[in-house]
Amino acid sequence: MRKALVGLVLGLAVSYAGFAVAEEVDQSDGYDMGGSLKLVPKCDLDLVGMPLFIDGMEVGTYADDGCPDFGENNPGPWPPLVGEEYPSGEMRYSRSGPTFRYVLFGKGLERFQKYTLIYYQNPWGNPVTCLGKDMANWWGMVYMRGDVETGSIPKYGAAPETGDANAYDSSDETGNGLTGAKIWLVPSGDVDCEGQAMTGWNPSSILFEYDPIVYIDTDPTPFVPAAN
Repeated sequence: MRKALVGLVLGLAVSYAGFAVAEEVDQSDGYDMGGSLKLVPKCDLDLVGMPLFIDGMEVGTYADDGCPDFGENNPGPWPPLVGEEYPSGEMRYSRSGPTFRYVLFGKGLERFQKYTLIYYQNPWGNPVTCLGKDMANWWGMVYMRGDVETGSIPKYGAAPETGDANAYDSSDETGNGLTGAKIWLVPSGDVDCEGQAMTGWNPSSILFEYDPIVYIDTDPTPFVPAAN
């Protein structure tokens, strides 16, 4: 009886979160809220040393941190790990608008762990933009929503090496052929929001973007030159 009650409560919680995501989209007048993103794990410590297959072909192994290791090959982005045994997230976001508006629901996460949603710029060391925070509840779920002044993302620089490498259609070891922004859900202890930096690397605890995204800021803050 108790197990059935817990299952019912969990089911209602999941349904409510899904309804809240849909409701947020419906109420977002003035924004193009057509963006949809899945957040998925791509690293698993239980897979260390195991072969990595993509489209039925062995293309590498899983390294000591549980992440894909393609060796000298670079066939593209890390493949997602999907299934009921893995945590996941679903995000709705504004593809354009005055601010980056989003609502996120995550499940299957570590209980009572604090998580931060970030925009991660390649390569490592580029500024990180924090989008929101929440603590996973008893059922391992998080719910976030926000309006953030990010400017358009991905961020372009004067050259690829001065901006987000994923803003460019590159196929090198930095861009991996992606064009768009990486959105990650990371343990809060691994990111310094004030310093705009990743301070730890625990990839098996991260939910990565299934696909990169693009957001266009329709009300960019005008540039004001410094006074002489």
